Amino acid sequence: MISTPKTLLSALLLLSASLHVSAENLKARWDKGSHQYQDAPSVKEHWILVGPDGKLEFVPPYIHIPVGDTVVFQFRPKNHTVTQSSFDNPCMSNGGFKSGFMPVDPSVQEGDLPTFKIKVENNDPIWGYCGQVNHCQSGMVFAINPDQNSDKTFENFLTIAKGGKSGDKEGGDANAWPTTTATPDYGGPTYTSTGMDGMTTTYTNPSGNKTHRITVGADGKLEYAPNNIKADVGDFVIFQFKPKNHTVTRSSFENPCQSNGGFKSGFRPVAADAQHFPTFTIKVHDVCFTLYHLHLLRS
Repeated sequence: MISTPKTLLSALLLLSASLHVSAENLKARWDKGSHQYQDAPSVKEHWILVGPDGKLEFVPPYIHIPVGDTVVFQFRPKNHTVTQSSFDNPCMSNGGFKSGFMPVDPSVQEGDLPTFKIKVENNDPIWGYCGQVNHCQSGMVFAINPDQNSDKTFENFLTIAKGGKSGDKEGGDANAWPTTTATPDYGGPTYTSTGMDGMTTTYTNPSGNKTHRITVGADGKLEYAPNNIKADVGDFVIFQFKPKNHTVTRSSFENPCQSNGGFKSGFRPVAADAQHFPTFTIKVHDVCFTLYHLHLLRS
């Protein structure tokens, strides 16, 4: 018979008891309905659909979520925006976040629908609208954390929006769709780049594919940073737009400054004092090299 020192035996018994308690705690915390641990600390994503079923509305039109969580706006077919405004001027940008126009072809599959993400930094209400002509006045507005116990309710916000205040018009064709199914802001398990710096960092998403990040027009320069990358089939490339008004447009080796009919981000205007930066994401479908060029629209 092997003799075990009392101190070692006590330690083993304590470890065994701790593992048993931990396992029981995890079992008790597991929520079968949500497939999550009930008190597991995590940042959640809350989804809002933009223009589902061809309707001029956000669904749901307002939500209440904790500070630190992320709101994911998923764009449905047609051409909409997500633009921050204020309670008093629902249909006018207040200089906050702007997704830019997100044209979506009716043939785009559910998993490839474009998205725009924002992070809730505090408990202040966030008001917003679609900048397409007349969409806001038709009731296409949303709110995050509105105070339903005050005069500034979502219902009152909606009433003001429909009250004829024209606000600003961002322009764009309401029925404009891209000529390709290349994915702007992929709707699956990717990472938000809103407000993020260090865009050359590469992350691995849950599916095992990598996400590569390229900055468009950083520091006012007419360049991409980095200006070339090596990506594998299945990887994603996220372009983040910095201030001014640029595009990401696919071209060819022979005609670098001319669209070849592939993906187009459309112009993404970004104010000089913007705190949130729009993104455009493509998925690498083959091993052929892809060329893209930058357009600058001067105001």
